Amino acid sequence: MRPFPRTAHLGLAVIGVTAGIGLAACGSSSSTSPTTTAPKMPSASIATQTKDAAAAALVPTAVASMGTLTIATHDAAAPLVFSTDGGASVVGMDIDMTRAIAQTLGLTPVFHIGTFSEVLPAVNAGTDELGAGAITITPQRETKVDFVEYFRAGQSIFGKASTSNPPTTLAAMCGHTVAAVPKASIEQAEMVAQSAVCTAQGHGPITVLSFDTQSEITAAVTSGQAIAGFTDTPIVVWTITQAKEKLVQYGTPFKFAPYGVAVNKNSGLAPAIKAAFTRIQGNGTYAAILTKWGLASGAASSFPINP
Repeated sequence: MRPFPRTAHLGLAVIGVTAGIGLAACGSSSSTSPTTTAPKMPSASIATQTKDAAAAALVPTAVASMGTLTIATHDAAAPLVFSTDGGASVVGMDIDMTRAIAQTLGLTPVFHIGTFSEVLPAVNAGTDELGAGAITITPQRETKVDFVEYFRAGQSIFGKASTSNPPTTLAAMCGHTVAAVPKASIEQAEMVAQSAVCTAQGHGPITVLSFDTQSEITAAVTSGQAIAGFTDTPIVVWTITQAKEKLVQYGTPFKFAPYGVAVNKNSGLAPAIKAAFTRIQGNGTYAAILTKWGLASGAASSFPINP
């Protein structure tokens, strides 16, 4: 998916204009601060997986001998991966899924929490065996790492229920301010391209407020800084559910694409990950995890490597 970096620094970017300001300039009053209300968490528990000998046999010796599976992730894409304790630990669909994968392979999962932008470099460098956290598979990313597909998601626009004539498509964002994730994201690339079309057609450009986390994007929308937020559909659905009817999805999801877990191209680990996904699909755990997080509609029927 699309990057959701978590750093101590928050930037604001304006598409088509060279500009950047720090957190203080973005505003830190109570009207724009992210909510501290604890999210409503699902109560379903996921059974601990038993080691599958056939899948475990595919794990490269270098990884199997360590007994652990190190997983690079982040904490800013609820309900896929997020934190409820200030970043000390993570929960979410991707965390349940990769934990089940590790257990199926007879390994203990060890999660390394950083920013989204650090996940794939960590896998590419061999610092971590696996990368996970709402990562959309793209041809460019496949040049750096291998992916095992496991889920599909679209993109959605959301905003306040009270907004009149909200933008429901990328084209409708012309002349508006939209809150989204930083410059390296797929959403931002799409809005850059669309903004150029807007100006070529005589419309105003799209102004993008770039934030580190979904809670900051949501705060920008609820405070009126932005008319809408733009991110992956599962994140939008979770966000508006937590908002208790104050926020709604604008239009329908579009541009569906696969998510993948990433492994180093030289690790030889992808076949084992694929086999583990197939195993938890067969025993019902895969469906149980998706159902727990309200994401059953994105289920994959198979788990191809570098689709």
